[in-house]
Amino acid sequence: MTLAVIGAGAAGITAALSAAKSGARVILLEQHPRVGKKLLATGNGRCNLLNTSDPTGHYYGGGAEAALVLLRRYSAKRLLEYWESLGLICREENEGRVYPASGVANAVVDVLRQRLTEAGVDVRNGYTVADIRKDADGFIINQTLRADRVIITTGGKAGIGAGDATGYHLFKSLGVPMKPLLPSLAPIKVDPSSIRGMKGVRARANLSLLADERVVSSEEGEILFREDAVSGVAAMQLSRFVDSLTSRAARLELKIDLLPERSQRDWSDWLISHSHDTNASVEDLLRGLVHPSIAARLPRVARMDGNVRADKATWNTIARLLRDWRLPVASVKGFRDAQATAGGAAFSSFDSETLECRIIPGLFAAGEALDVDGACGGFNLMWAWASGIVAGEAGSR
Repeated sequence: MTLAVIGAGAAGITAALSAAKSGARVILLEQHPRVGKKLLATGNGRCNLLNTSDPTGHYYGGGAEAALVLLRRYSAKRLLEYWESLGLICREENEGRVYPASGVANAVVDVLRQRLTEAGVDVRNGYTVADIRKDADGFIINQTLRADRVIITTGGKAGIGAGDATGYHLFKSLGVPMKPLLPSLAPIKVDPSSIRGMKGVRARANLSLLADERVVSSEEGEILFREDAVSGVAAMQLSRFVDSLTSRAARLELKIDLLPERSQRDWSDWLISHSHDTNASVEDLLRGLVHPSIAARLPRVARMDGNVRADKATWNTIARLLRDWRLPVASVKGFRDAQATAGGAAFSSFDSETLECRIIPGLFAAGEALDVDGACGGFNLMWAWASGIVAGEAGSR
């Protein structure tokens, strides 16, 4: 039995290894010159393999609930054992994030490539799948390559290779229903004038996405100001909600809570008291609370000169901004700036136990090609590994 795996990313490699281990003849097709290219860029070059936290609430899309069921079968503990069996030792860090103990993504890719060779997987790099057809005997790829079964693991449109929709095109050509593709884990675009002079500034804050004053979702973590957007983990976690709200809400805003430790009233009293004691200007006093660039920005938002002393009313305004600074949301940055893709092949068309297509027997899918996307912190790769293993095992039977 010949099994073709299309796409040699995280899900594709694990699918190929699992199928080969089960005795199938596996052909792994990859359009790039080498397998695992995108893995090298994950986790800032360190490869955040997975997360040991409870995955509940960290997955989205039509397959979110089914993904959680599958991830209870292939838990973080089981996946860590899997990696050790492959010869990769891992280390858990803050917030449950797991990285290779070596600290470099190359270690992950090198181990996977070595295991593919040992397993006898026929890896064909530089092979772009332009066409796939189903007949009574199985599948025909690019009119010449025949396989009994196929697993599509071509990943998403985000990041490296953005704009390459080969996998989604294959699903469509086979008649598999699709969910709209949207960038996820991406910077949120705002009016550049509202954050002028803030580029490169990092801060820890509570960040909320508001639609017509209603809180849609909130995150706590780092934010990073870009020239025309707010990035960082907290912003990227909220980005998947923006596109769906753009046509339904009259006003979308980011609410930044820079100092949640005290109430607005407490900060107002603190500012008024210290301004009397120190005779400091607004900007000087704020420098003891927030990043200097934010200290320079907030007085401008309050429409005052930061180099003068403030009256009580102005200090009340500054205190409000420390807890409730609003930035109008324009949109989300595109796929090239995103870390994940929302949408994909409709999960309802696949068996949640085996990831085999319900309408095309012998066709399987795994990873980001399906309508499942995860939060920051290793959850997307965790889904890729687990779903790849499941699809590979089921596809080889």
